Amino acid sequence: MIKQVNLTTENPAAFQRLIRVWETLGFPEENIKRLRSIKESEKVRACLSLGVFRHSPACRSVRELLHVPSEKTRWAATFSLFNMRDEKSLQRILESISHPGRFSLIQLQPEIYELSKEGIFSVEEALQHPESEVRMLSLGLVGRLKQNEFIRFVGRLLEDPILDVRMKALNAMVEMGIEGKSSAKKNVQLSQELEGILARRLEESSWEEMARILQVIGVWRVKRFIPEVESQATHLHPWVRYRALETLLQLGPEGRRRLDVIVAEYRHIVFPILEDLDVRNDVQE
Repeated sequence: MIKQVNLTTENPAAFQRLIRVWETLGFPEENIKRLRSIKESEKVRACLSLGVFRHSPACRSVRELLHVPSEKTRWAATFSLFNMRDEKSLQRILESISHPGRFSLIQLQPEIYELSKEGIFSVEEALQHPESEVRMLSLGLVGRLKQNEFIRFVGRLLEDPILDVRMKALNAMVEMGIEGKSSAKKNVQLSQELEGILARRLEESSWEEMARILQVIGVWRVKRFIPEVESQATHLHPWVRYRALETLLQLGPEGRRRLDVIVAEYRHIVFPILEDLDVRNDVQE
């Protein structure tokens, strides 16, 4: 198997020599011209080439592609500008995320994460951005960064008017609050303060938010809340029941035992959901 080498980090001097050859052969000018091509594939290849070689003089031309209709072109332009470490483009990149048919936030996270570590990307500003998509993107990064200075910003977003943002904030707080700073999603132990936040949310939430909170508990395997999850398995709203039963299945043997008790008493309510979850035969008849 051939080992891939990242020249930018493993051999910076060789990478600089490669850039000089690339520039001498006239490729920068050729690719800048291709940015104006009517063909999407030409624009995408030009953006990627300019980004890989970090040709910063092309920043202005590449920025113009951040708001074109083509999703592939916008993503290629974003990749290019991230590689060029172009601070002037960051605000426009973040705002373009909310463009109809936006490119994947998951695809962008590694690049933004690197910029945030280098101090180029301001996480604090992004957490307070007027676009909800930008707030959600930054919350996804905060959990990975695990830096306590962001806690107060995340805490404010637990009261955000947008449900998706509130749930991202809750998920980020859980990820940041895991003891040992491990992101392994099993046997999670939370601080008393964070347990209190989750408990209050479970008591005060609407059915829609309740379903989403149960999902967070299940994803992170927070076994402390098995009794609260069990109590929601017969909720009036079917989506909350679904999430509660799904979460119990994620919470290991104790969750399964609680599920058997629920089935014995409320068979007519929960069996259709278990069938949908494809575990009906696994539950005691």
